[in-house]
Amino acid sequence: MFESSWSLQHNLTVEGGNDKGRFLAGLGIVNNDGMVKGDKDTYKRFTGQINAEYKFFKWLSVQSNTSIEKYKTKSLGKGYGSFLNAVVSIDPLTPAYIYDPADFGQSVEAQWDNGKNTGHVLLPPAYTEENPVWYGTSKYIEEATGNPLAQRDRSMGYNEGVNVRGSFAANLMPFDFLTITSRLGYRIAQSNGHNYSEPYFLSSMAKSETYSISANTNASLYYQWENFANFNKQFGKHNVGAMAGMSYTKNHWDNTSVSSSDSQMILRAKHAPNFRYIDCLNDNGKAHLSVGNTPGDATELSYFGRLSYSYDDRYFIQANFRADAFDSSKLSEKNRWGYFPSVSAGWTISNEKFFKDNVSTSAVSFLKLRGSWGRNGNVNILSGYKYNATIGLGGYYYFTDETASGDHATEVAKPNGVSNPDLTWETSEQWDAGLDARFLDNRLSLTIDWYRKITKDLLINIKPYPELGFSSQTVNSGEVLNTGFDIELGWRDHVGDFKYSINANFSPLKNEVQKVNSMLPRYSQEGISGFNQKLSSTFEAGHTIWYFRGYQYAGVNTENGRPQYVAKDGSLTDAPVEDDMVDLGSGIPKFTYGVTLNLEWKGFDLTVFGTGASGNKIYNLMMSADRPRVNGLDYYWKNSSRQNEDGSWNFGKYPDMKAVASDWVFFSSTANIFSGSYFKFKQIQLGYTIPQNITKKFLVSNLRLSVSLDDYFTITSYPGADPETSSFDNGASRGWDNGNYPTSKKLVFGLNVTF
Repeated sequence: MFESSWSLQHNLTVEGGNDKGRFLAGLGIVNNDGMVKGDKDTYKRFTGQINAEYKFFKWLSVQSNTSIEKYKTKSLGKGYGSFLNAVVSIDPLTPAYIYDPADFGQSVEAQWDNGKNTGHVLLPPAYTEENPVWYGTSKYIEEATGNPLAQRDRSMGYNEGVNVRGSFAANLMPFDFLTITSRLGYRIAQSNGHNYSEPYFLSSMAKSETYSISANTNASLYYQWENFANFNKQFGKHNVGAMAGMSYTKNHWDNTSVSSSDSQMILRAKHAPNFRYIDCLNDNGKAHLSVGNTPGDATELSYFGRLSYSYDDRYFIQANFRADAFDSSKLSEKNRWGYFPSVSAGWTISNEKFFKDNVSTSAVSFLKLRGSWGRNGNVNILSGYKYNATIGLGGYYYFTDETASGDHATEVAKPNGVSNPDLTWETSEQWDAGLDARFLDNRLSLTIDWYRKITKDLLINIKPYPELGFSSQTVNSGEVLNTGFDIELGWRDHVGDFKYSINANFSPLKNEVQKVNSMLPRYSQEGISGFNQKLSSTFEAGHTIWYFRGYQYAGVNTENGRPQYVAKDGSLTDAPVEDDMVDLGSGIPKFTYGVTLNLEWKGFDLTVFGTGASGNKIYNLMMSADRPRVNGLDYYWKNSSRQNEDGSWNFGKYPDMKAVASDWVFFSSTANIFSGSYFKFKQIQLGYTIPQNITKKFLVSNLRLSVSLDDYFTITSYPGADPETSSFDNGASRGWDNGNYPTSKKLVFGLNVTF
């Protein structure tokens, strides 16, 4: 199912210039074949870049940056029913392919119908009547993912597109202390996607009875026009700066989707790849055609300013203020504007006379204290007039006592959601204090930052009362605290020709919900919809945001072999109730860290870079009570209690897994939650730069060869695929692992040539 593959990346850059201007032009190609056998998970990209800067006069200069990108992707998706989910869940006794109908899995023989294939049994590309071959399916269980090779081969979709992005800027300098800038940044994007699927049968659960085709075209134009003036003037030891400006942003999109599906054939030609397009629909396909198109616009207007002052390169102070507003699709007129001030100050102690007179620079080379306070806002999740529900047409209803019939049905209009006129900005207020220091002739460096961030009026989507008839409503609810440190320590030195440096960073974090809406003291929701576990992601004061709420597993009761749990009163029970549910941790790490090592010697260089996280939890969904016989993590069975031939027991971490395989309580407890801590070597690279006295003979100014192992080694106790990519997303699904695509290991060969 998996194999090593090539990922090619080539870049060519040309640059030059003189005292009037400079230019840079580049081309790049990426061809990544993915790690799944075949061509179903590929990424291809071509990029071009042109940057230019020209100074017409001493008081006028212009810059231009433009890039173009063309790409095409194929992917196998993630989560329940995906290829990766099937890789884990298929039972180990089922072969990849079978060659005899006698080896059909459950229910397949009836669908095959002696070769008539009336049930659309999915066939491999290699199938012929002379040499029949089928996908292996389980003889022992019926499950919803089927053979992973079949899930791979039936994937027929792809996406491709073109992006053009760049900026144009003009700088007017009427005085040496004043620069007036006008800058236009833009992004033009066009993409399209095609997908086609047919009825198939792998099992009574892994099947589809419809033909389906879809196509979409997406076009968008984004631009940001900024105009601002910068003032900077030196008065002896005093330096005064000021900036004022405005920004206007607009994002326009026009997306069209077309689809058709039915249980009968919808194409008028064969299903070969060159016929899987909307133009090839037959009359039946046209009769079930569905089209969608709703262009849209989003705009933002901002005003901002800054004042700064410094004295003798010792004392620094800066004040900022910005006002932001979005169009009416996000907030009502009374709440549209957000106002966000900030202030910062710094003191370079090492530049003070008393410090210079008493402390050697060989001991303390640099020392600075910093502090800041500020506010910012967020309305990213808002769209579609959630503060004032729109009205939509939909559905036919009968308002008479007459017998229901189409003649008496009336099309109705109804709200599209629950309005919330009090919606406002989600705002964050943050305090920071920092220390920058260098010691021993700048060889030892230390940076410490402390922060305390309070986010108020948090914007979240909740499920309103079912009587309202809507599945979601957006509200401002709660106050969340994030506080912690960012510490970075570095050392660099050399011994003769040998140069070395090492840098390490460490960032502990405390996250806590401090306040919630009084009408919603505890709000729980499924981390991933469609699963029936009792465990949920929960938003509640006094806890980490979206913590896992479930049962605390307490091991095996050695008297009866059953699992036991901690009850609310602290006692042990084998029949916990909802009141016994507690905080089981969350997907947010308690700290993150990283290490970078650089070594150089006579043209050789070695870089080792790694990052890690600790304290986060992962809830693994590859085992669940509604699929007790599906293959999953072998961790459970390796740690299962086992009964000896004489009737005695060898008790493990878990009870006999056969007894709890369909136990919802067990799989909604810490028995199914794992440590997500890990350390990953992101890159180990060895390079060699050939001496210039050799390369110049071939008109080459620099020639470097390198080989690296990227994402190759991970230290973790997590039994799943990859703790780094295990989260379904960063919201309420953080820490929920549903078979997400892992980071692939890469062996990278590099060649860098400069002429």
